[in-house]
Amino acid sequence: MRQKIRWGIVRTHHLPVLGTLYRKGCQLGAWVVGRQLARMPGVESVFVAHSHPSSATFVPGHSDLDLTLVFDDEVAEVPLRIRECAAAIEKLSRLFFFVWPRDARFISRGELTWYLTLFWSPEILYEPADWILLAGKEVRERRGRCLPADRIPWHPEFNGWWANVLQSQILAPQDSLDTRFMRAYYRCALKTHLHLNAARGTSVERPAGYIEDELPMGQFVGDPELSNLLADLKERCFWERRPDYLKARILLAILVNVGDFYSDWKAHPEISRETPIHDRAIEEPNRSIYGELKRRIQGCPELTSILEAAVVYPSPHWYPYEYQVDLILHEGLPLKDFVKAVSAIKRGFGGRTFAIGTTHVQFTIALKSIYQYPLYFLGSPFPFLREHIQQFGALIYGSPTEAIQGTLSRADLIEWCRICLPFHMYNFRRRPEYFAKDVNFYQLASLRLFLETGEVLTDAPQIRQAYLDRFVNKNQERAVLDYYLQRPGIPASAELYADAFAFVASQYERVESLLMEGDRAAR
Repeated sequence: MRQKIRWGIVRTHHLPVLGTLYRKGCQLGAWVVGRQLARMPGVESVFVAHSHPSSATFVPGHSDLDLTLVFDDEVAEVPLRIRECAAAIEKLSRLFFFVWPRDARFISRGELTWYLTLFWSPEILYEPADWILLAGKEVRERRGRCLPADRIPWHPEFNGWWANVLQSQILAPQDSLDTRFMRAYYRCALKTHLHLNAARGTSVERPAGYIEDELPMGQFVGDPELSNLLADLKERCFWERRPDYLKARILLAILVNVGDFYSDWKAHPEISRETPIHDRAIEEPNRSIYGELKRRIQGCPELTSILEAAVVYPSPHWYPYEYQVDLILHEGLPLKDFVKAVSAIKRGFGGRTFAIGTTHVQFTIALKSIYQYPLYFLGSPFPFLREHIQQFGALIYGSPTEAIQGTLSRADLIEWCRICLPFHMYNFRRRPEYFAKDVNFYQLASLRLFLETGEVLTDAPQIRQAYLDRFVNKNQERAVLDYYLQRPGIPASAELYADAFAFVASQYERVESLLMEGDRAAR
């Protein structure tokens, strides 16, 4: 019922009277949400990270509130208070469908100051100084510093929109109204292009502190095709009768744009030596999965007609194992061939994510001009992705690519850790019950192991064993580790929740101290 109501609002929000009523209702709802949360013990401020219901960018029925709660420093370390706020947001989400508990973040006032001081922002285009105060008091005493352009491609968010969100939307088989309303796709395409421009040193226009739906035409110089596609979509209020075809056109235009960016980029990380794929890549449980994927891909001529190569590997930091297939495409693809291949993936494989036996596999599409550069792997939210592919990946179609040769220097990997930490901390630090807590903890553990021992570990069972051997020696900590490394299930007891909260905080503190020690040693 809630979904039907939302889509009814989406379909009618552009009507003058109804649209005004919807927007006023959302503004009132946001006011109620902000005031209720701001009255909770220890909450100093409630911010909206991207847009407020009063802004033109907020679309009733489609947009949501990206909430960030700032706590007093002492209260921020009290697990019970954080859990109470999380429960309050969950309760509010049942009344207001634009409140999504999964997106809510909890930070301390000291962490907010740290984010404002750093070059390394949790996001690329949005700074804490741009957040909109929804309720509480203004606690920002200074404006943050922008991420240097030459480090933007290293940010974990850099390739996320086109390589994950856009591709999930285009390859997921959907028959609902969602396929025809393309605003989310439009927003992802726009953010991707603006990320590229920011990395090129071009100023990104954000008059209201966030990205509006109005197309900033000055940002699309040199890319008229993408500009025209998105402008036409905006003129139709984001509705499209042939969504799959238009999505394929937009995605291919973006892939070409991203490929041009990497080809032109001069400051590529250092490749220190040649490294072949590790022999363990063909051991069980991988071997049968790899063989079945090879058979299915070779049996899909519409897909193989555009493929340069296909590389498969277990998803890094994920257990039980699930798998990733990188589809590396020829350069200069005709649009009609790309459209056919996308249709074949949806028809023959069931979409971007599909099942093989009891596990799941996910496709990611990239041009060869993207995949051959090591910078591409740094600009993803997966620590040590390139090294992971070298150790556990296998080429199941086509000829070897440069992407599986060589390795990044330790200095570059440490620099990436420094950029990654605020992003990871903002998303996971005070959310022990986050739906991907196992993967996030494996990633955090992987960072600490690398900084302390020099080991690059991305296989989840290996990380767990190494962590137990080196850093965990009490039964209490073992129980906490077991809790983090389980998929979501029965909620933790208050005692276990508190232990988990404190334990992960200590791990972040250790990673921070190791990075600071490295800075002092370098000086």
